[in-house]
Amino acid sequence: PSPPADMLPDNLMEILELPMGIGGLIVGFFWSIITLTGVHHIFSMLEISLLSNTGFNPFNAILCMCGFSSAGVCLAISIKARKKEIRAIGPSATVSACRVSVNLPCSVLSCVMA
Repeated sequence: PSPPADMLPDNLMEILELPMGIGGLIVGFFWSIITLTGVHHIFSMLEISLLSNTGFNPFNAILCMCGFSSAGVCLAISIKARKKEIRAIGPSATVSACRVSVNLPCSVLSCVMA
């Protein structure tokens, strides 16, 4: 029997290979939760394993799109916000999400608006 660490990349690839982008939808749906809880650090090991086993890493492209979608949410919230404080925070949160994929300001901004 193979250890669980060897099975994780295979399971991740099975999820990513689901038809019509369903795998990317699943990963994208859970990515903000995974990031906020700090579990995202384990995915570095998975990405390296994907690169060494398959020669490519589709997971990284999906995660980049998660960052840009968070930036879009920040921009939309800052445009639609009625409070002056929220409108002031929105652009800087959008820039941080686009440039360095720091999505915590976007998550906080979304929670403040809720």
